[in-house]
Amino acid sequence: MKKSFNLDSEALKIIYKQYKGYLLPAGLVLVSLLLFFYLIIPQIAGFTDLQKQMEIENQKLAAINSNLNYLSGVDTNSLNSNFNTVNLVLPKEKDFVGIMGAVAQAAGNASVSLGDYELKVGDLAVTGTNLKGFPYLEIDLRITGDSSDLIRFMEELQKTAPISETISGGTSGSSSSLTVRFYYESLPPVSLASDTTIKPISSDNDSLLRSLLSWGNLERTVPIVAQGTVSGELNSSGPFQ
Repeated sequence: MKKSFNLDSEALKIIYKQYKGYLLPAGLVLVSLLLFFYLIIPQIAGFTDLQKQMEIENQKLAAINSNLNYLSGVDTNSLNSNFNTVNLVLPKEKDFVGIMGAVAQAAGNASVSLGDYELKVGDLAVTGTNLKGFPYLEIDLRITGDSSDLIRFMEELQKTAPISETISGGTSGSSSSLTVRFYYESLPPVSLASDTTIKPISSDNDSLLRSLLSWGNLERTVPIVAQGTVSGELNSSGPFQ
């Protein structure tokens, strides 16, 4: 065993003497590879990530500058007027006064006499966040007049704020009745990302706003309407059931 060990030692010495000139370069190559994989490559990856982050931040900065330039040129009075118009057409809450104003305005424009009405408020504990679509209030109306008076009243009602939809209607002798839904919707929370560019109102929406401004009751006062009753009953699949 001792002899075998001596032979192995001699062999190693011979190999060392023969290849010792290559050990230092091999060691340097090995160290260089280790440095490349553990230091250089992570630095390159970090630099790439940094470039991507810089691009994202530049996009955010460009969006902020664009928004600043746009908002600096916005007419505040026009903006407030548009907001008030939209809020009158689609109120952010149950607008009882607005509903009565729309009914009275339509009746006056159609030259018909209002009779009794029944406003169905439903379950006041139910909120719009639990509903599908726009929440609404329903009102049953009676007017004095025939079918032509009813149609004329409905046409005028479609051009008054808040926005409404006639569900049913009919005539009986010299009186007519109809059921109307008045819609409302709470304002959604505003969450604007820093890289989102504010866009001006589109031409279609601008045309819609101009059409809404032609409605006759956007600058309304508290109306005087016929005596009616308020009921908590529900007779349809409305949002307050």
